Amino acid sequence: MGVIVRTLLVSNLILFVSSCAPKEQDIEIEAFATSLRVFALILEEIVGSPGEIQVLISDTQSPHAYHPRPSDISRLSTSRALFLGDDALDGWAESLGQTNVIYLSAMLEPSQMLLDGGSPNPHFWTDPAVVRRLLAPLASSLCELNPTSCSTYRDNAETFSRALSDLEIELREAMNPMIGRCFFTSQPFFNYFLTRFGMLTAGTLEAVPGHESSAAHIVSMLNKAQTLDCAGIISQRRLPDTSARLFSDETGLAIIYLDPVGTREVQSYAELLRMNASALLSANSATQ
Repeated sequence: MGVIVRTLLVSNLILFVSSCAPKEQDIEIEAFATSLRVFALILEEIVGSPGEIQVLISDTQSPHAYHPRPSDISRLSTSRALFLGDDALDGWAESLGQTNVIYLSAMLEPSQMLLDGGSPNPHFWTDPAVVRRLLAPLASSLCELNPTSCSTYRDNAETFSRALSDLEIELREAMNPMIGRCFFTSQPFFNYFLTRFGMLTAGTLEAVPGHESSAAHIVSMLNKAQTLDCAGIISQRRLPDTSARLFSDETGLAIIYLDPVGTREVQSYAELLRMNASALLSANSATQ
């Protein structure tokens, strides 16, 4: 057999094998969408690789000030479902026209939700024990959306559940010096974490997130500050801190900036909670 013929045969064989090999773009991506980075961190633990979670709200936006754009609707067209926190937090989703919307708060019992002014507080994810209760129903929802990966979802949910149990023990030990300490909050976005680990909330400065409250409400908070030995004011990084700064000027209390939803730099749900716990501990040390 001549050299040229052998070369042609080898070349054709390589082309044949290449054509039969699965191409990267042919691999099915388990695409889901969600509103906040923190929900993506939770979903990623269950979906696993090669799962893809699209996050609609950017690292610089607040869910309270978010308005969906046409590009967001386009991104949702490739998603099996849109996972949201609570209609009180993500009510804008109704304007998207997305039919497969799943609210995580609907997977919780009413008794597992804290009340704020008589209504359920939608920031449940700051409590690892509450998130752990989400995992089984969340895995079931994912199974309905993609039955072929159901066993993976359920196994990952059990693994994540054990990790959350360990995280709760770790944080309880770390936050032990904070038991009984009280905080004012700009909004009630971290109340679940504070309650879970034995801290107290003296009051919320803003009835509507990002908006200054009435003078009468601020006066009542100032009266509380005179009678309570609180450790500081908890404010959210993504929202204006005008109320917190004014209250700090009047009371001398330090502002503690926390991030309840995370950014691209945060690699896991556990890392997010540890980061915020560290900020609280540092503020406590500074006031002693």
